[in-house]
Amino acid sequence: FRQIGRRERIARSTVGPHAGEWRDTVLLERRSAMNGIR
Repeated sequence: FRQIGRRERIARSTVGPHAGEWRDTVLLERRSAMNGIR
């Protein structure tokens, strides 16, 4: 996987030990091991 982006303070926890805290969301891209091989 490769990190392609990050959204800061986009999700807020409603339950658990982090309730009420804003969380960052990391966008991932799945990379193929065969990419670029012919």
